[in-house]
Amino acid sequence: MIAKFQKKLIPFFLRYKYGKPYNLKKKYKKIPMDFSFPVNKNPLVSIVITTYNKYEYTISCLWSILQNTNGINYEILIGDNRSEDETKNITNHIKGINFIVHDENEGYLRNANKTVPYARGKYILLMNNDVVVLKNWLQPLLDMIQNDEKIGLCAGKSLYPNHLVFDVGWKVLPNAITVPLGRKKSPLNSDINKSLEVDYLSCYSLFKKDTWDKIGGYDEQFAPCFYEDVDLCFKIRYNLGLKIMYQPKSEVYHLHKDPSNMEYILKMIAANKEKFYKKWKKVLAQREDK
Repeated sequence: MIAKFQKKLIPFFLRYKYGKPYNLKKKYKKIPMDFSFPVNKNPLVSIVITTYNKYEYTISCLWSILQNTNGINYEILIGDNRSEDETKNITNHIKGINFIVHDENEGYLRNANKTVPYARGKYILLMNNDVVVLKNWLQPLLDMIQNDEKIGLCAGKSLYPNHLVFDVGWKVLPNAITVPLGRKKSPLNSDINKSLEVDYLSCYSLFKKDTWDKIGGYDEQFAPCFYEDVDLCFKIRYNLGLKIMYQPKSEVYHLHKDPSNMEYILKMIAANKEKFYKKWKKVLAQREDK
């Protein structure tokens, strides 16, 4: 009886803290057509966003960053894979960003590998364009990584638009299958609001540019995408001996763009899982008790 009552209270408390579920179309209509970012000569953080079309997602992402990032010197870099929608004209509307158009559409992984070298910050915040950040999202990540030299990468709480948890990190099983942690739990749960060492994080993450350079960025055998984030975190953890940490004080919505070819995506995931397994087979075997 008590459990049922508590379950009914969850939507009330979520709405009290977060408001109505995030609706991209409604929110996008309220965003100004033109806005500007401050230009920092010496950014501490380079926020790197990869794009291919989906202009409304990118604008929503950028607007949320502008509204919710205070007291930190940062720059915005957008690596674009030859978008065909209004994204190609984004600098006509959004000022203060570095918009880098690549020669061709080679997918997410190569886009990131080609864009990160343009970053001037000590730290890289790599982000999908279907992310909307919430208030005070970046400072807790900076505090975490600056206060512990053993942390190689950190990220926060990824939420569905209805406020429930999408993930608070991922676990990698011995057979290389990945399992999300905290999926569909309330973000208010006590276990969700504790920092945690995890196997990998995706969607958005903060790390030193020096760390990226040391491990050579994403391994291009995983191009165009899938399992590149898993591999990146394994390289940071097992090649550099650094931790991958979840920081609950940082929160974002992950809106998830609708896939246009699910059959192709599933094939790519399966193929890259096998590549990852072959690459990390010995490490995975040693982790069988985890």
